[in-house]
Amino acid sequence: MLAYRSVHNYYAEYDFLSFDTVAGADLRKTYADYQGAYIRKISPEKYHEFLLPKTEVGCKRRVMDTDYLECLNRDNVELVYRDPIEEIVENGVRTKSGRIIKADAIILANGFQVEKPLVSLNLYGEGGISVAEHWNKFSEGSASSYFGTCLSGFPNFFIMMGPNTASGHGSVTYTTECQINFTMRVIKPIMNALKAQRSSLPVLGAKADIIQVKPEAEQTDIDTVQEKVKKLVWSSGCSSWALDSQGRNTTMYPDFQYKYWLRSIFIQWGDFQLSKSTPFSTFLTSHSSWVSSWVVAAVGVAVVGGLSYRA
Repeated sequence: MLAYRSVHNYYAEYDFLSFDTVAGADLRKTYADYQGAYIRKISPEKYHEFLLPKTEVGCKRRVMDTDYLECLNRDNVELVYRDPIEEIVENGVRTKSGRIIKADAIILANGFQVEKPLVSLNLYGEGGISVAEHWNKFSEGSASSYFGTCLSGFPNFFIMMGPNTASGHGSVTYTTECQINFTMRVIKPIMNALKAQRSSLPVLGAKADIIQVKPEAEQTDIDTVQEKVKKLVWSSGCSSWALDSQGRNTTMYPDFQYKYWLRSIFIQWGDFQLSKSTPFSTFLTSHSSWVSSWVVAAVGVAVVGGLSYRA
């Protein structure tokens, strides 16, 4: 399975080369020629005007054909694209031209909302600041975060599949695995703190029960991501699910997936602030005194034992 995923990721990563607006132009043309020929071959000619993309390959989300194009050749299938639905009526739908299309079932498939994740959850950080207020300060109201995972002022809070973590060439599963690995490494001081409170023996390593990304590190990461996406195909002029209402890309990660993985392994600890709550600080003080007494007693016993042995 590991070998299979490695090969799959290799070819997926190659696909990212086509995303650079300038450098990837030739590769995108190759894709467009190949995929355009496929559409012309499989689908009815009367639909080619609508089916053939008029945007750069990759600017909008790519859809892989699962016999959809073939089914358009059936006598009982019609693709209506110039006459939008205006109203749902008792026995079907009425289009803008007044045509009634009878229907036993209507499937609503008009996309999904990714523009403002977390806002509906009513989450609040330090000082009662909401996620929406945080975004107003850091990214002009658009969704953003450090590594798509952390918000400053929201201690011990980690987001899975947050802003700018989706990939136009990789896997959501892969990204989530990287975020989980990243989170487990970042919370190591917290795990040490918990272990210290449960163990009668000293616990090695940094210990803190509060951790959060620094505001300046978050802002730098957000700005870096936005500078990179401006040079990629998602910013080539189309409207897509990757862009919010302000035209800002809040969805896509603008780099190779292996680089995202590397960031999940090599944590930039200077970007984080570790601190201790009052209860934990009190515990460390008392526990340190107890451990020191225990060590002194142990050393004393060892010395007495050694002297007795010599005698």
